Amino acid sequence: MSATKVIIVGTGGIAKFHLGKILKTPRSSKVVGLVEINEASRATTRDLFIAAGREVPPFFNSINEAVKAKTGANAVLIATPHKFHVENICESLRAGWDVLIEKPMVLSAVEARRVIRTRDKTGKLVVIGFPGSLSAQIKKAKQMIAKGAIGRLTSISAYA
Repeated sequence: MSATKVIIVGTGGIAKFHLGKILKTPRSSKVVGLVEINEASRATTRDLFIAAGREVPPFFNSINEAVKAKTGANAVLIATPHKFHVENICESLRAGWDVLIEKPMVLSAVEARRVIRTRDKTGKLVVIGFPGSLSAQIKKAKQMIAKGAIGRLTSISAYA
């Protein structure tokens, strides 16, 4: 099985979490491009590749620029501010890439329908990353709450 060739769009906090995992699994995933306009974020992302002993892929200023570079990507991880999700998703689908989008997928039902129409036209995959509810910590908390092990629940606050 060949590695999935990935473009990462947005290299901020959550992208760096995913990137840490990707850099540890070179046989299954290879980052072939990064879309980032912030120079400080580019620098810290570059450092992650160097620290992992991996070649730093090219940076692009836009998805369109990455498409024109013909990186061979077949998937994209989008980790940009929420207000950019709908455009980033649709542009990536039209490029022929499967999409992993960080939650929330979009900000409205209108935007969701637009993504669904674009997905249907392209036949590509859209997956929404929402792993928190599947974590071992959440499962354990659910068990403790169900058993009454922590008393009466009145509110929940969580931070990553």
